[in-house]
Amino acid sequence: MIRNLVIATLFLVGAVTAPIAAQTGDEESPTASAEKKAPADAPAKNITFQTSVSQTSVWPGDRIHYWVTLLVPEGMKISLEDFDRRTVSFKPFTLTDSRRVTEELAGGVTRYQFDYMLANYEIGDRALEIPRLIFRYQKSVAPGAKEPSTAEMEIPPLPIAVRSTLNQPLKQLRILESLPGDFSPSQEWLVLTLSGLGGILVSLIPLLVWTWNHLPQWRRRERQLSQRKFLQQCGKALETLGKGLDKDGEEVKKRYQALEGVAQQYIRYFWNVEAAGLTGSELVYRLEKVNISAKQREYLGKLLDHGQNCRYSQADGTEWGAAFQQDLREMKNSLRTRQR
Repeated sequence: MIRNLVIATLFLVGAVTAPIAAQTGDEESPTASAEKKAPADAPAKNITFQTSVSQTSVWPGDRIHYWVTLLVPEGMKISLEDFDRRTVSFKPFTLTDSRRVTEELAGGVTRYQFDYMLANYEIGDRALEIPRLIFRYQKSVAPGAKEPSTAEMEIPPLPIAVRSTLNQPLKQLRILESLPGDFSPSQEWLVLTLSGLGGILVSLIPLLVWTWNHLPQWRRRERQLSQRKFLQQCGKALETLGKGLDKDGEEVKKRYQALEGVAQQYIRYFWNVEAAGLTGSELVYRLEKVNISAKQREYLGKLLDHGQNCRYSQADGTEWGAAFQQDLREMKNSLRTRQR
């Protein structure tokens, strides 16, 4: 009886488990289904970056290195223009220099390292930030796309502590106004300064007096040197006019004109009278008002008349040769009188 009971139990268990086994064999496992639905290509890698500084706190005037390192996977490109020193801004820090190093790594990865030299001119115990950087990059070309898509990535700001002995910003400080105003000079120092200035002035008085007394003498000497030089020049001109004179009438007219010029300069230099364009009688009238002898006045007027009559006469001027020699001698005598 026990044997029949065991057989009946086994038969009942087999009848219950058979449908379950059949159902299990017909269905796919969750793992196999998941593996079948997974895409054949793995997702593209992203750009990674890292930032660091040479020091995390600075004093006014310090310079620090700010490094930005980028790892760019194969097939992706970044905009180097966004990292150029003419494009980036690191206010309130001042960018003084920048460098870039490019290196090709295994797997087609490109590493870019940007080294920025930043100067700090801020004061006050406070915290600042190196500003964020935003750069553009091109993603890998997606299947079926003609051109790669462009996106932006942000490098977050980096805090930097500023140390200073001044606890306020520069615009809020009034250093000069806060200084004490008791800088007035002492009476002893003022007396010594005035005494020194007085001594200098007293010592200069004799020099000033001596200079004032000798000033007319210096002017007179300068005038004499100038007069001597002028008379020498006039004498050389007269000597040239007296040489090699022949009976050529045209030559006499030319030399009479040159003699007139010397006489006009002579009159202008010693009596400040402009004789050019005056006749002999007009010159005599002008010279009556200055300190000149009557004999010399008449002679100079006659010289101008002779020169003008010779130059403007219709004759060839041969008959004026003797008059020219006479006027030339008198002019030389006048110069010798002045040179004595």
